[in-house]
Amino acid sequence: IQCVSDWRIANARSASRRRIAAIARYSPRVSRAAATFVLAAGVSPRSTGKKREPRSGGTSYDTDCFRDGTTRKRSPMIWVKICATTNLPDAQASLAAGADALGFIFAPSSRRIGTEQAAKIISSLTDDIDKIGVFVNQTPAQVAEVAKQAGLTGVQLHGDEPADQMLEYRQALGQRKIIKTLQARELLNSPDTVSGYLQSRQVIDAILLDAGS
Repeated sequence: IQCVSDWRIANARSASRRRIAAIARYSPRVSRAAATFVLAAGVSPRSTGKKREPRSGGTSYDTDCFRDGTTRKRSPMIWVKICATTNLPDAQASLAAGADALGFIFAPSSRRIGTEQAAKIISSLTDDIDKIGVFVNQTPAQVAEVAKQAGLTGVQLHGDEPADQMLEYRQALGQRKIIKTLQARELLNSPDTVSGYLQSRQVIDAILLDAGS
């Protein structure tokens, strides 16, 4: 988990607009609101491992982003996850537009997907794309079971899962990525909330700040 400096956020903002605009143009069925960005020091998870030259004034980083052993160079880019995938055509459209990951919602939602349906879509995808399941207040065992059956490469914990339970999720999920969502509005009122999750940084891969709607 890294702090992102102001200039990197500024550089990333225009790139983010271009990428999500391209996704929206390619497939009108993929809404702008469905695109989730994880700012983790400019992660580029689909990197081939070749060293990229930094942008003007920038710095290249050799540190891996995730704990799965894949070599991934950091660069001033945004990691894009298109969430609420429910069918293969939408998944293919998202990937063709440049998405780094697809999200599958397994929590109560109008865009919820069943485990078998998700598994069919995921089995048709290439290995270089991350398949992230979104869960809300489900136990580590429940999350791990769905992740195994569907073929997920990671999970996004979008509920009130406490910081002291992150180790249990890690033990249940093995090397799969764990992204913990925190509500930005709640952090404004209780900024100390993030401290516990930062202390769990050895067992989670990223913190996603949700601005809400």
